[in-house]
Amino acid sequence: MSLFNIFKKTKGQTSEPQSVDSTIDGRTADGSDWVYSDEVRRHFFEPQNFTTKTPADYNGLGMVGSPACGDMMKIWLTIDPKTERIRDFKWQTFGCASAIASTSMLSVMVTENGGRTVDEALQIKPTDIIDRLSGLPDRKIHCSVLGDKALQAAVNDYFRRTRQEQRMKPEGSRVIDRQLNITDKDIEKAVVDGARTLEAVQAKTKVGTGDRGCLAEVEDLIRFYVEVEINHFAHDAFRLKKAGLVIYLDPFKLTDDQLEPADFILIGHHHFDHCSVEDIHKISQSRTTIVASHSCLAELQRLSVEVKEVVWARPGQILSFDRLVIQAVPAYNLNKWRSAGALYHPPAENHLGYVIEIGRVRIYHAGDTDNIPAMAELKDIDVALLPVSGTYVMTWEEAVQAAKIIKPKLATPMHYGSVAGSQADALKFKEHADCKVEIV
Repeated sequence: MSLFNIFKKTKGQTSEPQSVDSTIDGRTADGSDWVYSDEVRRHFFEPQNFTTKTPADYNGLGMVGSPACGDMMKIWLTIDPKTERIRDFKWQTFGCASAIASTSMLSVMVTENGGRTVDEALQIKPTDIIDRLSGLPDRKIHCSVLGDKALQAAVNDYFRRTRQEQRMKPEGSRVIDRQLNITDKDIEKAVVDGARTLEAVQAKTKVGTGDRGCLAEVEDLIRFYVEVEINHFAHDAFRLKKAGLVIYLDPFKLTDDQLEPADFILIGHHHFDHCSVEDIHKISQSRTTIVASHSCLAELQRLSVEVKEVVWARPGQILSFDRLVIQAVPAYNLNKWRSAGALYHPPAENHLGYVIEIGRVRIYHAGDTDNIPAMAELKDIDVALLPVSGTYVMTWEEAVQAAKIIKPKLATPMHYGSVAGSQADALKFKEHADCKVEIV
């Protein structure tokens, strides 16, 4: 069951958060209309090739996701070793209506007309599944990707069992040059290794030498992997721009030249210097999604502009959107006291930091926090945005220790120079941190 809280804005009014359980009936929050197509309805209520127990004769197993994250999927394939046609596709999923219907449809597409070959099955894209389902709501498109990833994992398992490791693809990869079997992961690795132009990527991978029709997509991927713009404004306010998206974090004291229509606004907690309704109003539009902690409810009820949706997040949640994955992580104090026995940011209030994954780049915005145990669980952080003032948050010395634990490729100090702290805190952090530091 995928259960989450969401509240949508309508012009001039705010509704209370509503608990939406899409596995119950797939209707809108007020129960009035079925929000999915008839094809989704059919595959949700009558899922094809679903199984409650492990098949006896499978030779490929794929599993992705986690129940803790809200979606998990397991696929068993039975593949004819002579023809490599997929004769059977059984599955289980722990997820929402869209995940169930998407996997059911994928199982039909793979096994219909005598079964596709392994290579043919891997040509199926999430958009193909969505087309066969006659569409999915925008915020549910990511559910179709779950089956795609599980199918790739199951095929990889088949290749492993049949000693064809050379045919295995990194999980989640997509073939770009079919003549040379070069994937988006290969392009990404070339960029990570220093290639920044098409010519440099071709020198490392030979991509496009046999299939020049893929070069436009290669150039798009290079831009996607290379270009990320990070702007630091007042206090903890940042703007990220990558892959065509504009993302603000804790917008505060924005000037006219810092304003752009936001695709996403992420808010860690309700304090005035993080949940500034005035600044949120300036950058919100009808396509804006706001992700916020529950503590922000009262403030966001005062927002008068129409936005796409507000998603209420809790520590540990992972939210998947088109081109963007957001992980909500804890942010709280250990030893910064408002008064005797009262922390400025108590753990019980579920204030948030965020890990934003966009175009293979993972950016950690710590929020108002101390050096807490949860930081040790963060993996593969490219950029860490860390508070350093020592007022309400970590001191610069504690931020140095946090950076040692997180091990980012780059760290940027924040939470100084506006409400608390000074640039001296940022400079001390830069001087003593083990990792590369940029003050932006």
